Amino acid sequence: MSLPTEPHELIYFDFNAGRAEAIRITFKAIGMDFKDVRIKQSDFGAKKKEGMYPTGLPVLKIGDTEYTQSLAILRYAGKLGQSLKGAASKLYPDDAKLCLSIDQALDVTQDLWFSFPQDKDEEAKKKNRQEYMAGKGKVFFSQLDEILKRTDGPFIGGTDLSIADLSVVFGSLKVFEMGFLDHVPKTWVKDNFPALSALEKVVDEHPMVTDYYKSTA
Repeated sequence: MSLPTEPHELIYFDFNAGRAEAIRITFKAIGMDFKDVRIKQSDFGAKKKEGMYPTGLPVLKIGDTEYTQSLAILRYAGKLGQSLKGAASKLYPDDAKLCLSIDQALDVTQDLWFSFPQDKDEEAKKKNRQEYMAGKGKVFFSQLDEILKRTDGPFIGGTDLSIADLSVVFGSLKVFEMGFLDHVPKTWVKDNFPALSALEKVVDEHPMVTDYYKSTA
């Protein structure tokens, strides 16, 4: 199966973390030509008022059709790579049991962010986030830690980089590390789950990741 030739346009915020970074890296790794549209967060509110992006970002436009849900888009990108040769074909492998762990990790991160406190009142936000990270949030990270430790590593799927590794690192670990979350220490993951911090290091050093950032420099 060859890669699609229809125009692909990925729309997300202008930073190198969050829900779309794993998609960007996967598209680059499989050789998928796409337009990387980056929106400033300061402009997003006005666009929403105009009726754009009612369900949020990212959005993938294929031709005239818009698709939402970051993990669905990421799985789509991974499936496109299955027919290729080499490391890119293993990002979302054609192996049901291996994909069970990959999909489990993806869905755990979805649960983590779905439950994350977003109070408007600053004191309530501080209290609820601290309680969340000491309780339910820590449970979700424990699940990710257990999934990672099932294999001989260093990745969630074992010896090969997968879309789950990219999503966990760029969609979660770096969001903590870059200080996007008020009232949660940047070092929270490193302090509590060193194996996940080690995963971040090997992902950052993987050729598919370094090649992507060289191409965007």
